[in-house]
Amino acid sequence: MFQLDETDTETKAFIRENLKAFKSFKTEIHNKSKTGKSYWLELYIQPIYNEKGIPEGFMAIEIDITDRIEKEQLIKSYIQEIESKQAEITVINENLEQKVSEKTRDLELSIIQIQKSQDEIVKKEKMATLGVLIAGIAHEVNTPLGAIKASADNLDYLFSTDFTRIINNLSLSDLKHALKMYAQLNLINAPSTIVQRQFAKQILQEINLHFPENENAFVLSKELAALGFENLTEELQLLLQLDSCQEIMKMIKVLLNIQRSLKTINEGAIKSSKIIKALNVYSHGTDQQEQAPFNLKDSMDNIIMLLWNKIKYHASVKNNIPENITLTGYEDELAQVWTNIMNNALQASNNKCAILIDYTDTGNEHIVSIKNDGPKIPEDVIPKIFDEFFTTKKRGEGTGLGLNIVKSIVEKHDGKITCESTELNTIFTIKLPKKMSSKKIAILAVDDERIILDSLRIQIEKSFKQEYLFELAESAEEALEVIDDLVGEGIELLLVISDYQMPGMKGDEFAATVKAKFAHLNIVLLTGQITEEKSVDLLNRNIVLKVLQKPWKEKDLLDVIHSLVANV
Repeated sequence: MFQLDETDTETKAFIRENLKAFKSFKTEIHNKSKTGKSYWLELYIQPIYNEKGIPEGFMAIEIDITDRIEKEQLIKSYIQEIESKQAEITVINENLEQKVSEKTRDLELSIIQIQKSQDEIVKKEKMATLGVLIAGIAHEVNTPLGAIKASADNLDYLFSTDFTRIINNLSLSDLKHALKMYAQLNLINAPSTIVQRQFAKQILQEINLHFPENENAFVLSKELAALGFENLTEELQLLLQLDSCQEIMKMIKVLLNIQRSLKTINEGAIKSSKIIKALNVYSHGTDQQEQAPFNLKDSMDNIIMLLWNKIKYHASVKNNIPENITLTGYEDELAQVWTNIMNNALQASNNKCAILIDYTDTGNEHIVSIKNDGPKIPEDVIPKIFDEFFTTKKRGEGTGLGLNIVKSIVEKHDGKITCESTELNTIFTIKLPKKMSSKKIAILAVDDERIILDSLRIQIEKSFKQEYLFELAESAEEALEVIDDLVGEGIELLLVISDYQMPGMKGDEFAATVKAKFAHLNIVLLTGQITEEKSVDLLNRNIVLKVLQKPWKEKDLLDVIHSLVANV
């Protein structure tokens, strides 16, 4: 460092002490370059730890604030000039109107210049805050990346060792048996240890009942419970009688581990992208051009997940927001509101507080309250907490978004935010007016094969998220009841997707029945058995909108939906 002689000794001592103690800190320093040029520097220091938690070095972020300091000095000079001119005005003769006018004009120009300088300072302060966020964001990104790497290594091991070895030891019939049982099980998430013990007890009783001679019953029950089996089904009873039982179970376990590893990779990638997107939104502004509906509970749960490393040891969070609450707004910006309020509570309590999130629907507005039992905010501080640049934190303890920005986000949504604090708890209350939501729209799928219904649901939800209510029916008769219920609830039915060959009422008869009652409904038939002549007849009579042959192309189905959406 090349500090100037003018650099105060207190700042120098502050830097040395914090470096020696391996603490993170923020400070401003008057410095000079090797060429001798002086400049002002805002310095952020974050210690770097290895896997054992031992400090190995520092990450430093330097921001040249010379421009800001010079503008501050310029503002001071303007203020001094204003004061000087005001003093001159008081002694000017009241009859010298022209001279007074000239001085007033000079003052106005000075005020305008001051305002421009202040706006530039605000922008630079925002970027300075971003520097404080970097270290925490780096840690948050490293966690999912570590999970992704571990899962990738696990997949590499499974495919290069276990999978290859086991599949070579299984006959074709054993492999089919394993795949069949895996398909029935299909548990992406492993059962909790408590649930596993409950399953194991039940399975052990049934093994002892059906296979009393099995000496490995206890271990076997544990293995089956870990895979997610709840009891000894007929399939499992047949499996236990096979010589290849252990190898088949190993194959099922390998398949589940592959599926779970892939899920971990996917979730890690999603979490990393969300963190990076939040950083991008803060530094460059949101890419969300219009307010859009989003699930409030999911939004809050995402923030809880990001803060979980602070919460999990000595704090707690209870999210009482109902599952079905939809808000219309800028989700990314409101997520910053939740983040700031909860993170402030955790910081103030040294990560030792209980946070309670509640929701109230008044009919005209959404009310979200975030309560914590951390330290009380002093009464004289409450009126200032939303003020620009106001902080009660020590030097170097940057937290990211300030409550002034939180307030501006809430007001951008035409809402209000208030704070109350007592010895028992502190409550932030956010009131957001309800937006006039568009009419609810539904899509109905009808097929006697559950696998077809699940495939349709996945394809449609993947493209349209939760924009539409997706209803299922396993027969034409059930579908007619569902349609009546939807109409009775005032829900518009955008499309009916129906199988042609079904037990009882077939697809063409069902379509004709629906059209006779609801002539405006759009119906798509999925079939592999209808004749071309029959298809043409249904299309010509406007009974159906389109006939898709099984196996249908996902794009063809989505094109139909997109065309209907465009006309809604």
